[in-house]
Amino acid sequence: MEKEMTLAQALKLKNKIVSKINKLTGDVTKYNYGVAGKTRPVDVEEAMNQRDLVTYDLVTLKTAINAVNASIQKDIYELAELKGYIALHNTLRNCDSDRYYDRNDEAVEYDMIINISSIDNCIEHAQEEVEAAQDRIDTFNHTTKITVDLNTV
Repeated sequence: MEKEMTLAQALKLKNKIVSKINKLTGDVTKYNYGVAGKTRPVDVEEAMNQRDLVTYDLVTLKTAINAVNASIQKDIYELAELKGYIALHNTLRNCDSDRYYDRNDEAVEYDMIINISSIDNCIEHAQEEVEAAQDRIDTFNHTTKITVDLNTV
């Protein structure tokens, strides 16, 4: 059945489908092997068939999402890289002292090449870029429509 929805709705649906696949996979793996002749709480063959159908819908939905995302893909990649950039700079902040003691209890002085002020400025600037990219992506996701042909959802 063809459904029209916003990209934001499609992304939520994708997560719902993934959860359904995970549940069906769990049922198949949990109940496939059991005591001979004992009734299982799940029809394993039906669960496996249903999993296959739902997986096909997931592939269809992901393909439609990917096609629509082409025009915003740069922002999506930029957002991921900016988050990595911020994480790196946060690890550079982990200097709580300029003096440490070695095994012989002797003071060893350390210094930073990139100072805390520079690190904080980089993080602040990158965070502003993250927010701007996220706003563009959110707007795109809520205003872009896609149509997908799904069988099980």
